[in-house]
Formats: sequence, C-alpha cells, structure tokens
Amino acid sequence: MLQGVLKVSIDQLSLPRTLATGQNFRWRKRTSSSKEEDQWIGLLDNRLVVGLVQRPGGIEYRLLNEKTVTDSISKKDLEKRLQAYFRLDEDLDQLYRRWSARDEHFARTGAQFRGIRLLRQDVVENIFSFICSSNNNISRISKMIEALCTNYGTKLYSFEDGDDDGDTQPDIYSFPEVDRLASDQVEGELRKLSFG
Repeated sequence: MLQGVLKVSIDQLSLPRTLATGQNFRWRKRTSSSKEEDQWIGLLDNRLVVGLVQRPGGIEYRLLNEKTVTDSISKKDLEKRLQAYFRLDEDLDQLYRRWSARDEHFARTGAQFRGIRLLRQDVVENIFSFICSSNNNISRISKMIEALCTNYGTKLYSFEDGDDDGDTQPDIYSFPEVDRLASDQVEGELRKLSFG
C-alpha cells in the first residue's frame, strides 16, 4: 500500500481550515467511529484518490485507488504531488510576518487563521466550481459538483473496494472532461440535475 507522512505542522497546513472553507468542493471529511479521527478523502490530478489524516507529527497520506491507477506511481512522486497541491514550498510563518507588518488588521487577527493554504487546483474544475458558486452556499456547490462528476466523470474508487469502517459512502468520480460536457444533450440533463 502506498502511504507515508508529510512532515508539516498544523500551523503550516491545517486540513479542516484548508479543505472545508470553500476553495475546493470535492474533499470529504469522514470521522471513523472506531478510530475517532477525521480522514479527508479527495482527488489529486483528477485520478488519484487520497486519504489524509492530520496528526501532531504531520499528515498521514494513503493512496486509496492504487489498484486502479494505470501507471506506476512511487511514494516519492505521490508526496511531491501532495506538496505541490498544498503549496508546501511556501513558508506560512514568513508570509504571516510580512502580511502582519503591512496590515494592522491582519496583525491582530491572522493568528486565528494559521494553517490555511491556497490550493494548486485543476483549472477546469476550478472554473466550473466558480460558475456553480453564483448565489449558492458551500454545501449546495459541493452537491452540484458531485452530481456533475457522478453523471459525467469516470468512477475512480468505491468504498467497498477497501473500506473496513462499514459506513456507506458514495463512490468517487473524476471531474468530467470538457468534451463530455460540450455535447448538445448535457444542458437539458443539467437542468434535470437542478443546475438551473
């Protein structure tokens, strides 16, 4: 199994503050009843289904759909992709010091937002998410994006494939290719899916 630990403090990367605040709508938080921990499940490169758990010493990661990934991916490559996605090359302490020196409001309030990072996301998915955001809340946008992926994406992972927790979770699909969304019948289908 492809797994490891990103050595990063919660002040440099907080999963709940980064993944549940409306900049991406595909990450799911699962609380394991047996382990009493939160696991975040999401996609990298629109094909790698990854599980993340925040720990005091770093973030444990695990590739969940390793059996269905067609090309070989090493632990080192997966870790590089995670570091790029979360932009871990940016030192938040240095940025916070610079921002605090330039903005007194940030100097007073910035500490309560430690660990929030801008994600390096797929441009197409990001644009479609932005379009869905008009007059909607995070929960509604998440449902819209999930419906889009379920109806037009490729199934990448089923929790039945490797889940030992016993709770029922919807399958994970890739974000659809633009060509698939460009066909004539899609507009009517999206209306039926409550896209307006």
